[in-house]
Amino acid sequence: MEVSIGTPPIKFYRELDTSSDLIWLQCLPCPNCYEQKYHFFDPEKSSTYTHIACQEDEYRKMVVETPSCSPNNECNYNLSYADTSKTQGLLDSINLSSKFLLLD
Repeated sequence: MEVSIGTPPIKFYRELDTSSDLIWLQCLPCPNCYEQKYHFFDPEKSSTYTHIACQEDEYRKMVVETPSCSPNNECNYNLSYADTSKTQGLLDSINLSSKFLLLD
């Protein structure tokens, strides 16, 4: 699925994940990220990228396992999937648009 993230929009190609409310991607700087085929997202180049503070409504509405706050009030999350894979990181907010094609 083609997804445009940020302002100005940057195109990424992601798999549609129906098992989570999150859309996650690796952002710069990322010293512990795994190697990937596509480029990393650079939040410094997007005017709509913001961290979600722990006291904000968006944080309380998220369905995530073991949420916690970092010392600088950023929201951390840990999420496990049925296949035992996991993701963890910071909850952030950004503009998102998508375009996909359903095939029979």
